[in-house]
Amino acid sequence: MDKIFIIKVSLKYCRRVTIINMLNFNRNYQVVRSLLNPGRTIAGTCAMLLFLVFTTSAYSQTKNMPDIAPEDSAWVYAYAGFGYYEWKMMSQNEYLSLFGVDDMSGIDFRHEAEPFVLKKYGVKANIFLLSLGLDYFSDRFSFKTDFDNTRDLQQENDRRSEQLKFLSGLRFGSWAFSATALFRDFNSVLTSRGYRAINDTVVPVYYYDEDGGESTLSQGEKINWYTVFSEYELKIDHNMRWMIFGFGLKYKEYESPSVMDISSDPGQDGSILMYTRNRFVELFFASKALYPIAGDFYWQYNVPLSLTVWCEVANGHFSKKTLPLSAGSVGNISLTYLLSHFKVEAGFDYAMYFTMLQFNNVKLKKDVNFNDSYDGTVVPVSAGSSVDLEFNRLEFFWGFYLHASVFI
Repeated sequence: MDKIFIIKVSLKYCRRVTIINMLNFNRNYQVVRSLLNPGRTIAGTCAMLLFLVFTTSAYSQTKNMPDIAPEDSAWVYAYAGFGYYEWKMMSQNEYLSLFGVDDMSGIDFRHEAEPFVLKKYGVKANIFLLSLGLDYFSDRFSFKTDFDNTRDLQQENDRRSEQLKFLSGLRFGSWAFSATALFRDFNSVLTSRGYRAINDTVVPVYYYDEDGGESTLSQGEKINWYTVFSEYELKIDHNMRWMIFGFGLKYKEYESPSVMDISSDPGQDGSILMYTRNRFVELFFASKALYPIAGDFYWQYNVPLSLTVWCEVANGHFSKKTLPLSAGSVGNISLTYLLSHFKVEAGFDYAMYFTMLQFNNVKLKKDVNFNDSYDGTVVPVSAGSSVDLEFNRLEFFWGFYLHASVFI
């Protein structure tokens, strides 16, 4: 049965820590698993949502609260601004080391992405029941609709960041039904630190690109590390002026290199870097509200919660679907100055994408080579063979933004 795990211990790690200190590893592993447990993540996010809802509700009873989303009721809404953002991809060894789990075998790398300074533009119109809008973020003062494909991002060293979002919807009083489409791409550099075997041998990493081509990355060798992302969302919102509560369904796709752990026979396992196409279906809930400070100044927060209910990972070597259960959150908090036709926001955006999937008995379409986790020797696996695969990805986005808007 295919399963999803928030943290895992594969055979290669068990063998290594047995040699070093199994008791110490078990203690650290339990800490990591506890911190990243999906149930705890869901419960914590729900608790935060409830706390913010009740706290803001209490203030709304004594304050004459303005409409939290004037862009949804104004005839015309437009904004402009900029954001300063960081993007960080972490290897499994790197993030486990944060919890005191050191000396792990497997692929290690350093992800280098210079901070992105994004220009942000947006416009929206509400004509009777219908709403139409457009958002565009870019690290250039330009606008285009043809986004880079994965081959461009693989071959070009140009660091870039873009996002384009289309919005449309229908509004009936305080209820709104909306559909959005979002497209973004990012490009950066990954520096290989090699594959460390249990016996401390360090060997080059096997890398399989978009075309299925095989290459090896020695220590210090660099490749372009990119993400091409698209998202389609259907949502229902209820606007209570001081707060908006919404829920809906998302379909997400992204293409990117990923770390894959592979096991072919008992005692033969390792890791590779492999390009993958990934599709996810998520249910999500969101809460957005104003918290009065003084005069026309407010705190504004947006805290969403998403649950993945289906996913597929595929490339030229394999294709596999599963029914996972995982949680994630992408939101922001800002200081807002709000008048009847003008708004200024200065805030903090955050996002975390954490994926670990396990696929059992995957039939390979092409030959694959990997390094054995114990001594680093090459293990060939021929097309048609069945293997177990584990898909790992941990990605962070965070940054600060400032923008001003007008609405009539």
